[in-house]
Amino acid sequence: MGISISSKLIRLKIDKAEAAFLSCWDTLIKWKQRAPDATKFLNFQSDLADALFMLEETYQQLIQARDQLIASKNKVTQKYFDKRIRTLKSYQEAIRTSMDIGRSMGDAFAWFFYMKSPSLIEEHFKHPAVRHLSTGIGGRGELEFVRNVRLKGCLILYHGITTFLRIGDISILDVKTHRIVALGELKSQKSGDRAIAITMHLIGNKNCVSLFESPSPRQEEAISLSPSHTSALQDKINKQLKKQAKAMSDAIKEPKIDSELKIDQSMHIKEIDDLAATISRKRQAFQRLHDGLLLVAVRPYRSRSLSGRFLSKTPSNRIIQRLQGVEAYAVQLCEQNSSENSLRISSIEPTISLGFMPLFWCPIDSMLLRSFYFHETILMSIYNPVHLFAKLRNAGFQIEITRDDRGEKYRVSKRAGAFVAQIENFEFFLWLIQYQFFREEKVIEMIQSIATSAEKGDITANTKVQMHIARFL
Repeated sequence: MGISISSKLIRLKIDKAEAAFLSCWDTLIKWKQRAPDATKFLNFQSDLADALFMLEETYQQLIQARDQLIASKNKVTQKYFDKRIRTLKSYQEAIRTSMDIGRSMGDAFAWFFYMKSPSLIEEHFKHPAVRHLSTGIGGRGELEFVRNVRLKGCLILYHGITTFLRIGDISILDVKTHRIVALGELKSQKSGDRAIAITMHLIGNKNCVSLFESPSPRQEEAISLSPSHTSALQDKINKQLKKQAKAMSDAIKEPKIDSELKIDQSMHIKEIDDLAATISRKRQAFQRLHDGLLLVAVRPYRSRSLSGRFLSKTPSNRIIQRLQGVEAYAVQLCEQNSSENSLRISSIEPTISLGFMPLFWCPIDSMLLRSFYFHETILMSIYNPVHLFAKLRNAGFQIEITRDDRGEKYRVSKRAGAFVAQIENFEFFLWLIQYQFFREEKVIEMIQSIATSAEKGDITANTKVQMHIARFL
């Protein structure tokens, strides 16, 4: 018998997840406003995990329905098959995007506790993102572990509700030092008909051992915590654990940082707040952040529900209509009589990026953030770097621009005494401006600091400087 998937079912699941997401959002906002609800805070991860788990199960059902449809292709008409495949694909995209909303909030939650461990975040980013939860015993065990287990003096962070925590299943935070002191892997097995036995494997520094002596799960729940007995695990799991243990061990080490540069007030906050004030009254807004950057906000959907927006039949030209008038703003970004004008147009997403705090924690209007995270408002940026080039040249830098079928390439350098300081990966600095809303003068300050170090002799010839950015509250 085939799996029955209907629009009504998908809408029901998304709307149920939305209710959980909105509750989690309220918890985050109150926390940001320094008025957290203690109970909701403690339940945040399990409530979010519940919603994501439900959506994941629905997503897997859609995959099964698609596979069954393909297997029975010869029994239906081509017209029906094509239409049904498109429908299932739209359902999958709606569920996947809903899960992205949940994980973006999970990122905001976990990042707050990770912000003092930027090097550890970097280690997580070296591994591929895991977009799907396990829906078997392993996944259920992780969910129940997060719901019921407490460690004295610690906070357990569940990686499954995030996109950027990719090594192991959990992180252990020492609440006194606000530092991540261990990473953990969870293994679950059935224990009788109604219980799950969970084994927790932790790797951390020697000083964190005392933190794990008094686990206190809720007594009424059927969860048992016992010492690790890896000999009882299957060989395959044992090998996997060894590999995961190596990754966790490497990640938990503290790196050496040679020097630091602190840059304050790097972001265009006032201009974004002005955009928020406009879009709250209208369905479109344009805000010029500086000479070369335009931020565009559009509210194309009228549905109040997440499912209504994700399964909307709103034609794409509706969004285009909301952009009427953007041409005049785009022209203003250009420098007359310059051959280096180029408009870089991109949508803005609430995804976390290495070295930067989630957009949620930026001092941006909370209603704009909510509208953005829940896909009521679409944000786009249009950036012309021609003005940045002029400012860098005024600061003594040489810029060579070449163009080919794959876009523009930049060679940025500055003579520093007897040497030449060359800036590699200049695209990164353009990305800071367009996606992180950095002020151009702050980007120039960062680039200039490298050249200045070379001029002072702090950097010798044939030296490569690796820059790591960490943004704090």
